[in-house]
This record gives sequence, structure tokens and C-alpha cells, in this order.
Amino acid sequence: MRNYTYYAREILGYPVDFPEDMIQKFAKAQLIIAGADGLSAPELEECHGLGRVFGATDETIAAIEKFDFRKANFEESFPPEIKAYARQFIYFAVRICSADNEYSQEERAHVRKAATFMGVGEDVVKTIEGIVAAEQGLRAARIAILSAGM
Repeated sequence: MRNYTYYAREILGYPVDFPEDMIQKFAKAQLIIAGADGLSAPELEECHGLGRVFGATDETIAAIEKFDFRKANFEESFPPEIKAYARQFIYFAVRICSADNEYSQEERAHVRKAATFMGVGEDVVKTIEGIVAAEQGLRAARIAILSAGM
């Protein structure tokens, strides 16, 4: 098992070893969604960080950095292999969109468009959005308590 599969297991509940091309396809499609209101530095950092968690190489990160999400075709950015991980994709898209503490209406609309395209229902999207919001709250609480007195 590669080192980064530990983090995949922590996030998803099972180890996964995505091939480089899959990581790149995920990231590019997620940048299209996060870029719905313009792409912020924290969103880009979250996308790259998640790519690294799942084993992206320097070359893959460089390819993602060169990708112009503004010129990409939304529907063509969701190949069948992404659809097999639709819920996971939506979760990470919401995480990336929320990285700048601004999950905008434009981003929400793009998340829903992707979810509909991949067959994920509105109830599941709302649940995922709630999970991400709860995780952000827990992270803030953890940081506050662990950094107190430092």
C-alpha cells in the first residue's frame, strides 16, 4: 500500500489508488465548478492538496495548474470514469469550493449541475454540503483548542 492511501482511507473509509490520469480528470472538473465565481488561491491550494493526498505527482500538479477552466466544456469534463465516483467527486468539489469560506450561489449551481449530470440526487448533495460544513466547524474548533496557550 502506498503511503497516501492512508489519507484516502481516512477521508473515504477505504484505501484507493487512483491513476494519475484520473486524478487529473477529477481536478480539472472540480476547478470548473470552483471557478464558477472565479478561482481563489485557497480553492486552488485545496485542489492541489487533495491531488497530493491521492498521489498526484509534480507533473500532474503542473498540468492542473496550466488548465484553463474558463475555456473548458462543462459536460465534456465528466467522463464515465468520474461518474463511477460521483458522490466522492461531489464531496471533494464542495470541499474545494468551500476552501475560501465562500461557497457561492454560482458554485452551488455548478455542483448541482454536475450532480444531476452524474445521477446524484439533491438530497445527497444537501447531505454532502452539510458534512463539509460540519467538518469545517470541527476543524475550527480543533485548531482553537489545540493552539490555545501557544
